[in-house]
Amino acid sequence: MLGTFLTRSGVVQSVHSFANAGWFGMLFLGYVATLALGYAALLLRRVPELRSQTRLDSLLSREAAFLLNNYAFMALLSIVFYGTLYPVFSEAITGTKVQIGPPFFQRYAGPVAIFLLFLTGVGPLIAWRRATWVNVRKSFIWPASVAVVTAGALYAFAPRRFYPIAFLSLCAFVVATIGEEYCRGENPVVAVIELVRRNQRRYGGYVVHLAVVLMFVGFVGAVFNLEETKILAPGEKWELAGYTVEYRQARPVSHPHYAGAVARLALYEGGKPIGMLLPEKRMYFQQEQPTTIPAVSSGVSEDFYVILAGLEPDQRAALKVYVNPLVNWIWIGGFVFVFGNTLLLWPFGGRDKTGREAD
Repeated sequence: MLGTFLTRSGVVQSVHSFANAGWFGMLFLGYVATLALGYAALLLRRVPELRSQTRLDSLLSREAAFLLNNYAFMALLSIVFYGTLYPVFSEAITGTKVQIGPPFFQRYAGPVAIFLLFLTGVGPLIAWRRATWVNVRKSFIWPASVAVVTAGALYAFAPRRFYPIAFLSLCAFVVATIGEEYCRGENPVVAVIELVRRNQRRYGGYVVHLAVVLMFVGFVGAVFNLEETKILAPGEKWELAGYTVEYRQARPVSHPHYAGAVARLALYEGGKPIGMLLPEKRMYFQQEQPTTIPAVSSGVSEDFYVILAGLEPDQRAALKVYVNPLVNWIWIGGFVFVFGNTLLLWPFGGRDKTGREAD
């Protein structure tokens, strides 16, 4: 609710805000405060019932890994909360609104995200209640070896940047732990059968971990995002990032509610035609507000995103291009995440009447 208030009220600059701060902002803020106070009252009232009846047997246990996982999420929450509201705090204290950009979140949230991804792989390797160092070392040999080999390959053949190497190496580490646990004690075919028959919590959890890995692969792609702007004349070509953009022409667009222009662009990759892109720019009469309609060529490896930023009287067009590598892996990971949670929650019928899983 607080996030909705910040983005919709206009307190924090956002493309999603539909009202400026004022009576609407105060009304919405009062609603959020009422919900927060009500939740806090109910929580405090139930603290004795919520308090754990047991203590950790060992810091080297799966329970401890879950606890550290929750601390990592709270740290990310604090970083995002501070970074998002810093413009509001700075304006209230100094009278000047200071914006915080992506470098702040990369600097402080990046290490926490690395730790969180590491815990995603560590959890399945550690026993419940208490683990021994001998068993931990034995379980870590294969996943750690995969991570080291991946890091070495990335260092040798990919751009030498810390975050991509760290995240992708840990992604390989987590995938190795999933594969090790998935096949431990049974072949993959039997594992799939057991997944839908009686061990849906175990294997469904591994699917969720795999979804997290896929989403982190998509996050890593943001490090290599490309943004460039150029003015082209009709018939002129623009080469960037392995693509060739050929500007054909622009034509006016008329509509009862808006007017504008659309550009025709031929897109090639490696000399092979991909298709025509039609970015558009509109001006709505009633709101007197310009709007850009981007054109996107989307693939598994990356998205090519082009905007018609402006059009000159002589038909020259100002184009802004974004190349976003691996962004669709976030969507793929999201769908896998939903699938994994469905496996966790679906009543497959491997339980007895008391609700316990069948042995």
